[in-house]
Amino acid sequence: MTEQELLDMFIQECINMLLDIFNKNQPDKSKKEDEQILQA
Repeated sequence: MTEQELLDMFIQECINMLLDIFNKNQPDKSKKEDEQILQA
């Protein structure tokens, strides 16, 4: 695994943690909004 791959994996994990926190704070949002966030 290269340094860049490790960095990318770390950044993705941070994004996933933030999305989990965001989803817990806003349980009412629709599936379409989820897809838009993931595409960004």
